[in-house]
Amino acid sequence: MPGSAGGYDGDLLLKVQVGTKAGFERKEMDVYTKAMIPFTTAVFGGEVIVPTLYGKVLCTIRPGTQSGTKIRLRGKGIVSMNHKNMYGDQYVTVHIEVPKNLNAQAKEKLKETLYREMMAYDAGDPARIQHFVKVHSFAQAIGKAEKLEEEIQFILECAALVHDIGIKPAEAKYGKSDGKFQEQEGPAEAEKMMRVIGFEEAVIERVSYLVGHHHTYTNIDGMDYQILVEADFLVNYFENGNSADTIQKSVEKIFKTKTGKEMAETMFFPKPADLSLSETWAQDALQDLEDFIEEQGIYIRQ
Repeated sequence: MPGSAGGYDGDLLLKVQVGTKAGFERKEMDVYTKAMIPFTTAVFGGEVIVPTLYGKVLCTIRPGTQSGTKIRLRGKGIVSMNHKNMYGDQYVTVHIEVPKNLNAQAKEKLKETLYREMMAYDAGDPARIQHFVKVHSFAQAIGKAEKLEEEIQFILECAALVHDIGIKPAEAKYGKSDGKFQEQEGPAEAEKMMRVIGFEEAVIERVSYLVGHHHTYTNIDGMDYQILVEADFLVNYFENGNSADTIQKSVEKIFKTKTGKEMAETMFFPKPADLSLSETWAQDALQDLEDFIEEQGIYIRQ
């Protein structure tokens, strides 16, 4: 506009405000988005279509991809104001859609992933790795022998894998890992790991509860809880070198399942094997041999 009293023309000042785009977050030249993928794609791998500022692109999802995984799309970010051939990147965070009522194959894949994550979590500590592997093995065997429902068996086995996950944070926080400290620190660690993998919330909630109570032996409120406790005891008896008297008393007080009691008895209080033979065993064996020779028409030189 012309200046007043014959002065110079004024300037027009424009204030530019960059608008937002739904589903995109900008940080300087980079943009961030989320991608929801089906559970089956996360487990077995596949492809997913991801929107960008420049159109849709097809991204490859590797088998075993977990929630929180980030995919980098080079050159799909904001163009530089000073260099028209320079672009930022787009970062896509993967979120897994976990369906309810997973089939047996899907559950097995989840357990396998949880197993690998726990191996990595305790890497370099063979004692802890062997401990949770053995507890899982006993828990699995007892649960199947006791004919648990499929979902309860699934929760039990997952809890067995992560039951001692609170040891590390307890040691870091308190300098020791007594049972009560494990129960305090373990649930949050278990929740974090299982949520990243893509477990259903109801399963995460129950497993976290078991992790937070597996050193509490009163008010046991389910077969998954009971069997986890028994499996942990069976392994600890041997690892700790407990006396026969200590084992006997705790089995009588805590163990409830027929299978768990039988395992404890077989390992620590075996009954003498009955090696007695019938008085006529030699004659019976000889007669069986003679009958076989006669049936086969075998001639034996005298």
